[in-house]
Amino acid sequence: MLTAIFGSSPRVKVIDLFISHPWTEYTKTDIANYSQIARSTLYDFLEELEDYGLIKKTKKVNKN
Repeated sequence: MLTAIFGSSPRVKVIDLFISHPWTEYTKTDIANYSQIARSTLYDFLEELEDYGLIKKTKKVNKN
């Protein structure tokens, strides 16, 4: 949805995933896979999304 309007930058892909499935919990690997971006790219801005309150950690599973 958002990618059609704002392009397919990694940030837009991740935010689009969360908007499309607002009640789903994801691991970092899931986020990267479903958004079709590299995990290293996700790590570049994941904390920023948390700081803005767009996402929040819900639980810790293993090392994720």
